[in-house]
Amino acid sequence: MMDRRAAGLLVVVVGLLAAVVVPAVGGRGIPGVAQPVPVPGPPAIGACVGLPFDTTFDRFGADSTDDRYPELGLGECDQAHVGEVVSVIAQPLPTKVTGTPDGGSDVEDRNSTACYLATGSFLGTLDPAGKAGPALFGYWGWVASPGSVPLMPTARQQAAGAKWLACVTYLVDQPLIGGESLVHYQGTLRDALSTGVGRDYLGYCPTEADWNRASSFSCARPHHGEVFGYTSVSQEVARTTLTASCAKLVERVTKNPDLVRDNQFVVSIQANLTGQAITGATIPSGSTVQCGVLANDGRMVQGSLIAIGTDPIPWA
Repeated sequence: MMDRRAAGLLVVVVGLLAAVVVPAVGGRGIPGVAQPVPVPGPPAIGACVGLPFDTTFDRFGADSTDDRYPELGLGECDQAHVGEVVSVIAQPLPTKVTGTPDGGSDVEDRNSTACYLATGSFLGTLDPAGKAGPALFGYWGWVASPGSVPLMPTARQQAAGAKWLACVTYLVDQPLIGGESLVHYQGTLRDALSTGVGRDYLGYCPTEADWNRASSFSCARPHHGEVFGYTSVSQEVARTTLTASCAKLVERVTKNPDLVRDNQFVVSIQANLTGQAITGATIPSGSTVQCGVLANDGRMVQGSLIAIGTDPIPWA
């Protein structure tokens, strides 16, 4: 049988608990006024993308009625990241579709074009005017392999009315034709053509010494040389003329004039016309031409020479 004093104590304790709990249940809360959490606006140039995205996305979506891009997922720039914002398109343009004489259609994604151009400027295009095509040293278009893509606001930002697109540059590991994967990297790709950040994924390094038969593009795999420039000549031109301009491009890209002077590498001009290699002293009109270097004595390189400067050559 419970002691009466103990029973009385139990009643007092329960009463005290009720005095504490009941007022809270009755609506007593934290003082203050609820405030909505602000929705982030467009990202700043140079902001880093931390969340991977699908580089092979279906741009038109399931209904094929409007443009759809992957969503932007920002991250910290002091951590490994998969891309950087190079510009913001405040008012995205619809895709331009035009008919072709054969009954087909040409699709022009003007947002992706804008992102491609912004990426070239961000990385530090070698053309002071920022122009694409054959302009460098009279002939060459820069050969590099950065990715560029428009990314949409997050679902929450879209629900709040956001319409902008973030142009993002990224790197891919492309060991074989037809396959690629996003690269996590440290640092920034801003002016990467001068700093060399990400060079092994920016460079174009065919495994074969015959670049017209390239089967692998990765600078991280052993290769005979590296291609820096590309052009399509609109009139007949002497090979010596192209070689001289190519040598200037090589020195500019690598920041190391001794690569060729010390006979470690030789400047290489490889031309092709309708599938046939052009080996003569004159390059015919309509030929496509690649400019770069090949290692002497059959040596192999494993790494890009972009902005290599005085750093050691990455011999395989």
